[in-house]
Amino acid sequence: MLIGFNSIAQTTALDWFNQGTSKGLSEDYSGAIDCFSKALSIQPDFEDALFNRGVCLFRKRQYKTALVDFNDLLTKNPESARAYNQRGLIKAGLGDNNGALLDFNDAIALKNNDFSFYYNRAISSNALGFFAEAVNDLNICIELDSKQAKAFYKRGIFSYVSGLKEVGCIDLRKAAELGYSEAYDILRIYCR
Repeated sequence: MLIGFNSIAQTTALDWFNQGTSKGLSEDYSGAIDCFSKALSIQPDFEDALFNRGVCLFRKRQYKTALVDFNDLLTKNPESARAYNQRGLIKAGLGDNNGALLDFNDAIALKNNDFSFYYNRAISSNALGFFAEAVNDLNICIELDSKQAKAFYKRGIFSYVSGLKEVGCIDLRKAAELGYSEAYDILRIYCR
């Protein structure tokens, strides 16, 4: 009898999770947070619900509450590279780029083939004034996926601002070729 009850509870938690996912994908973050919270009230160890609720809180810029979810998630699963990455984004949103850098390092240590981890670390490194490290991470990002227009764009901006204008314009052109619309405006103004 108890096994059947747990199965029903898990199905209900899964139903709330699926509804939350649907709401999150349609950018109804408040509705999604409510659904994920209901799933977690039924199944407190539902890591995907905790992760997704934290992402929705992040999207609503409720960084401190999102941070609580990711701290909880990483206590439950310290091997979750994606949770470290997301917590790094939250810390960056709170202005803690040093803390963000540590989380991005942990994400990369657990999974070193995800270009977004390197991209995110590059942004925090640059914010802290670590230009060479930021460019190196963008180089790795581009090695992992040569169609990452935003990586070419950022590397171009970082290079241009640091005085390497010709190098920066080359990367901005590549970003534009890959369809990154912001690159066109910068090229028109600075790279004639």
